[in-house]
Order: sequence, then C-alpha cells, then structure tokens
Amino acid sequence: MVKLPNELVGYILDNLYFDRDALLNCALVGRAWVYSSQRGIFRQIVLDLTSVHMWSIYLEMTERLISSFDANPSLASYVRSFKLLTAATANIVHRLANLNVEKVALDLDEWNGVSPSLKEALVNMLRAHSVTRLSLTRFLITFKDLASLLSHMPHLKVLDLGIFFQDWDVPNSSLESNVEGAVASTAHCPPRSIQLHQLRLASENELISFATWFQQDWCPFAVGNLKLCIICTVYSEAAIDMLKLQQLGTKVRELKLPGQESHSTPAAFILGTLPIFIV
Repeated sequence: MVKLPNELVGYILDNLYFDRDALLNCALVGRAWVYSSQRGIFRQIVLDLTSVHMWSIYLEMTERLISSFDANPSLASYVRSFKLLTAATANIVHRLANLNVEKVALDLDEWNGVSPSLKEALVNMLRAHSVTRLSLTRFLITFKDLASLLSHMPHLKVLDLGIFFQDWDVPNSSLESNVEGAVASTAHCPPRSIQLHQLRLASENELISFATWFQQDWCPFAVGNLKLCIICTVYSEAAIDMLKLQQLGTKVRELKLPGQESHSTPAAFILGTLPIFIV
C-alpha cells in the first residue's frame, strides 16, 4: 500500500467535512488519518431531541459526548458550529465556551423555559472572541431579553433571526435597568461597539423593532459597516419608513427582499443605486 504524506491526507479529509460517515471510516484507516478525521467529525455539533420518548437515549448521547470531551479535551476545540435544539445541555455548552466555536444556532422554543445554568453557559459561549455568527429560529422571547442576550456578543458579525417575540416593545433605556436574571448579571457591550456586517430579518415586526433599537443611544450595535441585509418578509409602509431613516449606514452592498415586484421600486427609491436582489 502506498503511504500518503500527512499533509495530503489532511487536504483530502478537508473535503469530507460534511460526510460524517466517510470520516468515521477514515478514522479507522490509520493513526495519520485520525487527527484530520476527528476535526471533521466534531466540526459541527447538533443537539436535538426528536421525541420525548427518546429522552433517555438523548441523555445517554450527551453524557457520552461530555465523557469524550473530558477524556480528550482537544475534541472540543475542533467544534466550529454548534446548534442547540434542546435545553438540557448546559454541561456541553460549558465545555465549548472560550474555545473555537464560530457559529451558534439556537432553536429552543421558549427562552423563559431555559434553566439559569444554561442561560449562563450560553452567555459565556456567546461572548467568546471566536463566536461571530448567531442564528435564532422558532425562538419565543421578549425583545428586551433578546437585546440583552445579543448585547453580550462583542464580536458578532452575522445575525440571522426568525423568532417570535412575546413582547415587541423596545426598551428606551439601558438594558441593565430593564433585564433581570442570569443574563443581566454580566456586563453588556458598550454602545456602538458591536460591528455588524450581515443582518437577516424574517418578519416586519423584527424589522421595525430592530430599526427602533438601532436608533437608541444605548444600542450596542454599530450598523454603519453593514454589508448585507436580507429581509424575508413583505413589509408595509411603516417598515419602509424605518428604512428611510437609513440607519443601516452607507456601506450596504446587497439588500435582499421578497419576490413581490411591487416592493422593488420603493426600495430602490430609498436606497438609491444599491444593488437589490429580489428573493
């Protein structure tokens, strides 16, 4: 058998990161293949409880993952993307905080149902230097709690939202005086200190609430360097009025809107020569 150089093995396995079954087989080939295979196997972790009837299996799986991280701490350092769909995983989140996770996706149904220990663990993870991308979907939360959570992410660049607010009201004063609990117990980012580059909003309410928040003096987001804005909803004149304020800044290079042609003309009028992609 011809022995491949370790560098070539690494390049080959880099192209298999989205084929976990292949990586698992590659890890059995030989010692030289183990390290690169493990990097791909643990690159993305998705924790999902598909059925309440599988609760015991889910707990067993998470305990095995925790044991693997404890036995070989380098495995946790390979994780780049973390998606959480079940709230009973604080121990895993604790082990991934302050490592190399770049993207976090949360789909937890209801923020109020998350335990204080998991909330604290998530805040510690989100404020890490490596975390630059956050996706929140099917996420029931008040706006002030969401604002507080986002205000703990000093290095956030890409924000993708598809959530359900229990209360859309935007606080008119600093978060420290509006939010209680574990998330409020740690310091928030200073005003205009988070340099957002990409923003995706899935509803008109999200657009209006965030546009209002961006205008608050205490808002931690600086959107003057925003390069891509995706609005996945048919929006009303009220939402367009918010866009007219141009708080998105002057460096936006792409604006993606729904496919209704009737909305392309006012958007073009508002944003001048900005390239518009109808989606």
